[in-house]
Amino acid sequence: MSLGKKLLLGFFIPVLMLLASGVWSWARFHHLSNRVQAMLVENDQSIQAAREMTVALERMDSAMLLRMMGETATADTLDRNAVAVFDSSLKVALNNITILSEPAILDTVQQYYGDFRTIEAALRDNRQLNAYQQQAMPAFLRTKHAIDRLRLVNHQEMYDQALKIADQAYRATLPGTILVIAAILFSLLFAWLLSAHTVKPLGKLLHAVKLWPSTGHYRQPDILTGDEIEELAESLELVERTFTGRERR
Repeated sequence: MSLGKKLLLGFFIPVLMLLASGVWSWARFHHLSNRVQAMLVENDQSIQAAREMTVALERMDSAMLLRMMGETATADTLDRNAVAVFDSSLKVALNNITILSEPAILDTVQQYYGDFRTIEAALRDNRQLNAYQQQAMPAFLRTKHAIDRLRLVNHQEMYDQALKIADQAYRATLPGTILVIAAILFSLLFAWLLSAHTVKPLGKLLHAVKLWPSTGHYRQPDILTGDEIEELAESLELVERTFTGRERR
């Protein structure tokens, strides 16, 4: 193999390894980035919907209390707006089911919410606080707890997925790290081979050439590199023989 090919191969292989490491790392992190983004969007929508349902439910509860105190107009406006927000948020949650337990939780939320609204309608003209405490408040708390379960399930899912993605990110770095280490080791090996098969033979050849004028003859060093350096050493011996033969004539 020629000296040029050896040098080219020695530099090309580490570059190829580092390039492969970069491409692999980019591809894996791009994939993980998409997964993180999708996870955040999906779970955050359900969490946000649960928060809005909770706030809307609390406003309906406040509207019931206002109605009992005689603030009918204010209560009706507050209740109407809260129902619109609740229904809209519930629709978002129903259209964003990504966890196996979510359908059952949402069924419970709808059932308890329906019970709460039924009690609210029945107590619309009732001004007695005892009726609210005995009927409306338990229904309100059941519905609120069911919504909290929806939010907590999505929080837990987000946490679990984050742990999985972190583990995948760690494992994704291993091939790239291995390729980088291999490139470094190959570079060190190449440096050693370059010293043993190029630098040292050139040093021997240079030493032989320096001794040539003082000794009057060229003594070919022991060079077995199989490249241009060995050819140069043999060519110098041929030159020395040719030059010596001419002098004898």
